[in-house]
Amino acid sequence: MTHKGKAACLVVVGAAWLAGSDVLAQTQTQAQTQDQTQTQTQTGAWQDRGFIEVNVGVTQSHSYTETSTLLIYGEASHITMPRTTGSGPLIDAAGGVRVWRNLGVGVGYSYFRSSETTTLTAQVPNPAVFDSLRSATGSSGELSHAESDIHVQFLWMFPLSEKVHVAAILGPSFLIVSQDIITGLNLVEGDPPFSTVAISSAQTQKQSKTGVALTIGTDVSYFISPRWGVGGFLRYSRLNGGVVDIPSPDGSYTVAVPAGGVQGGGGVRYRF
Repeated sequence: MTHKGKAACLVVVGAAWLAGSDVLAQTQTQAQTQDQTQTQTQTGAWQDRGFIEVNVGVTQSHSYTETSTLLIYGEASHITMPRTTGSGPLIDAAGGVRVWRNLGVGVGYSYFRSSETTTLTAQVPNPAVFDSLRSATGSSGELSHAESDIHVQFLWMFPLSEKVHVAAILGPSFLIVSQDIITGLNLVEGDPPFSTVAISSAQTQKQSKTGVALTIGTDVSYFISPRWGVGGFLRYSRLNGGVVDIPSPDGSYTVAVPAGGVQGGGGVRYRF
């Protein structure tokens, strides 16, 4: 073999050795990455920096009897009416970051609104005779109820696989409850001695109060790409006593309004 032939042979051998080394290095890197992913999945290590989610859902309905007291003709008039709140569509969003191992902190917001028309019953004083109450019924008109909830979330993430993550959530929630309160009655009196009375309409005013609840819940996510996925949530918020006491406009009485309860829904997930 000539000197030039030997040189060409050495060049070919060297190129083949370099190509083989590069392929071997890439194979080892891929194997290490796969081993690391498998190790993370097996140990349940949460590697994301944080998450964002947007949901739609439903909330628990509450049925109760609302009781209020108005001053009519210088005497107390007691009013009762059945109320049903909740069961309306729920808008929900949340976001959080990982702070240590699988522990994360976040904040969420949810909102729903409902309205209804119900029948009220009132014990109306007689304008001519003291301590002579008359019973009357009438329409409340449209009454609205809304709840804006701010959830502080402490969560522990369980990555069951690269695609499936489950979070256990616990934390306080601030439930801002807004509701129309009966503030007056428009009356139609009968002829003297005013033994009968009718209610033509009711006067209302929106009042609100914030209650603090303890919330527990879970969130399940399935990622269809490295960043984007879908998921669902379920949570339960419990107030002390189960109600928020909304004050009347003049502060003379309060209305006990149930709030919180079960909420659930689903939507879009993003992790970063």
